[in-house]
Amino acid sequence: MAELSPIVALPDASKVNDRDIGRGFSWNRNLPPDPLVSVIVTVYNKEKFLRESLDSLLSQTHTNLEIVVVDDGSKDGSLDIITQFDDPRIVTVFNTKNLGPGGASNVGMVHAKGDLIARLDADDIATPKRIELQVDAFKKDPDLVLCCGHCLEIELDGTPNRVLGMIFSTKLRQQQLLCNHIAHSTVMTRRLFLNDGRQIGYPNWSSTIDYAYYSSYILCGGNMRVLPDILAQWRVTTDGISARRMAEQKRGDEKISSFLRTKFPLKEEWAMESAFELLPSLLKTEHDEGAFVLRMLEEIPPVFWRRAKIGKKDIWRIVKQSTPYRHSLLLRLAKHGSAETKINLLEYGFEFLLRRLGVKI
Repeated sequence: MAELSPIVALPDASKVNDRDIGRGFSWNRNLPPDPLVSVIVTVYNKEKFLRESLDSLLSQTHTNLEIVVVDDGSKDGSLDIITQFDDPRIVTVFNTKNLGPGGASNVGMVHAKGDLIARLDADDIATPKRIELQVDAFKKDPDLVLCCGHCLEIELDGTPNRVLGMIFSTKLRQQQLLCNHIAHSTVMTRRLFLNDGRQIGYPNWSSTIDYAYYSSYILCGGNMRVLPDILAQWRVTTDGISARRMAEQKRGDEKISSFLRTKFPLKEEWAMESAFELLPSLLKTEHDEGAFVLRMLEEIPPVFWRRAKIGKKDIWRIVKQSTPYRHSLLLRLAKHGSAETKINLLEYGFEFLLRRLGVKI
């Protein structure tokens, strides 16, 4: 394999001009029959779950892989656990200085030798056929640049909670224009390069690095695919980012989304089509994708609400919801809904809402 190029990421990658989208990038379309997959695992104080995570990779049905483990200056026993594995497929890199998730990820990419790059967080678990399923997808489509899938949310002790699936499994690119909805521990990509030879990697930011990385793949014009399979178990940990960092990440997501939508304006036809697909999810009380749904509601044109058939049972489901988009959904129904929908709102006591909006029945 040729010597790796320097790593570049947003915002440098975002300087590609509009006319270069789809032409300002390159990738290897010719994979060997049994491609080498490099799985990058960055580690910082994950001794409690690290062994289980690495075992899940060593047990993959696709065996031609290397596991590039980057210990980012852990202060617990993580490095001791890594060195206990006696398997030549594990490549260990130890950072003497903590570089953060973006910097550690780029270190892993520099050391990776694979034709394809996969990711797994150090406290998550890969399902046994995860790598095999994704490799098959890449071999069938030379223009596929990013492939992900669903994941199973689990508690700290491994107790399963729920399946976290993609809302639009066939519209990944359009969905990513609104916000990031890709599970990091299910991602596999081809190596992506700018035309000057620099390799796409992660920005050295404190948050939003995953969304920034995926955004370069949106810009390149290649295909993106969601497999219908559960590819990983995602562990709900208590040592996640703080509320302050959550707010910082939200601001970063907004900036990336706004930038991407200047490159790829959403078309009204797609918003209409997506809205009809989204409606059943909106009406489920257990659905909890508030940030994405609120963004999606903003994109739906008024004509959708006039056409949508929303009965009394649907109104009742909305009323019972405690999700953050309930009020936004009711406002749109009251303002743009059909006459029948507005009558149903009246029957459930929403006359005050209709009057406030100046709606006449």
